[in-house]
Amino acid sequence: MQAFRDLATTGFALSLFASVAFAQSVVELPANLADPGTQVVNVLTQDPRAGQNNRNIGFSEGPAVDSAGNLYFSENVVSELNSPKIWKVTPTGTASVLYESSIATNGLEFDPQGRLLAVANGMVLRFYPNGTRDTLIRNNILVNLNDLSINSSGYVLLTNYTGNKLFLLAPGGVFRDSITIPGNPNGVEFVESSANNNTIYLNLTSLGKVVRFNWSSAASAAFSFYAGTRTDFIPRVANPDGITVDSLGNFYIVSNSIGTVVVYSPAGDSIGRITVKARSSLNATNCTFGGPGNRTLFITGNGGAYKVQMKVPGRKGPGITTAIHSDRMIRPLNRRVFNVAPFDALGRDITRWRITGAEKIRILRE
Repeated sequence: MQAFRDLATTGFALSLFASVAFAQSVVELPANLADPGTQVVNVLTQDPRAGQNNRNIGFSEGPAVDSAGNLYFSENVVSELNSPKIWKVTPTGTASVLYESSIATNGLEFDPQGRLLAVANGMVLRFYPNGTRDTLIRNNILVNLNDLSINSSGYVLLTNYTGNKLFLLAPGGVFRDSITIPGNPNGVEFVESSANNNTIYLNLTSLGKVVRFNWSSAASAAFSFYAGTRTDFIPRVANPDGITVDSLGNFYIVSNSIGTVVVYSPAGDSIGRITVKARSSLNATNCTFGGPGNRTLFITGNGGAYKVQMKVPGRKGPGITTAIHSDRMIRPLNRRVFNVAPFDALGRDITRWRITGAEKIRILRE
């Protein structure tokens, strides 16, 4: 994640807006996972910012997919011509903006009630299918949130990359525990064996490995006790970022330094890879399953989002339900980002950015 963020903040961006396969990308997977000749395809059929000084989508993260096949992902690069947002892309490749603010989001995931959760600095935002939103939790301890995972009971794991923290929220967004895990915690995934029993898989980016530990929500022992029993699952992987799992128990670990999704068996053995390369840059930050039959692997990167058709479905997420309403279609924009606080005294988001002319912004209060 950090390597791509450094590129994004220097203004590096790619033009990746044709629904075509990338000739330099590589899909090398076992025959039971993907057909021979499977290719990496851009999810966008056109540049949603056409006419805006060729400024295309920058650093992207946190893919999540609803039951209608709509893809949501965060774009959190900030510049004079761009502010952070959550994009929504339909199965036909039409892009719109779900959310736009001066506060950048990162990881996204649906909860068991079909609401889209988005991590941001110091808070977790919650988007409802009818288009409304609120704040699940706002707490000063939740700084620099990176990614999240939600189990079927509504427990939420949050990672803090720079602070080496893993947070646990109980259902309803109640703060439960915070533990320190060195190694820059990044992507995290609940894998449930029953309603109360989970195995937690956690990417430690700077240590170059994936660890795991068991946890039971019904047990009386502290969360920190279980985390202290963690063991190495994949002891060596280059800069692990995002993580997802298919229905066979294979793990898809995004190695962002080489722009590759590396696939591991349930035993932790490397069995395949998907390298996303557009023009001269490797691009991969996170991934998730969705689409028809839950058999499409969506991958985010620096420049947008991509997809790979799989033969095996992904592990079904707990909250893949109805589409989230998007507030507007994106239009050609020219803007400067102003330092305007987007929350009121109760922590409610009160801003919605609209363009009224060159370099003009007005704030609409809901």
